[in-house]
Amino acid sequence: MRSLREIDEVDRYDCEIKISGQPYHLEAGDFILMPPNEPHAVNALEKFKTLLVMIKS
Repeated sequence: MRSLREIDEVDRYDCEIKISGQPYHLEAGDFILMPPNEPHAVNALEKFKTLLVMIKS
């Protein structure tokens, strides 16, 4: 867990991201906002590529 906000964009292929136990299926071009201090995990459904932006607030 981090105290920063994170924005993750899936660049290629698919993945699943869990935030506080809630799964989200993301495909290429999707974005997701991960709130600070919430547990999260990424599950690769296949080889994938993301762009992670961390925002200090």
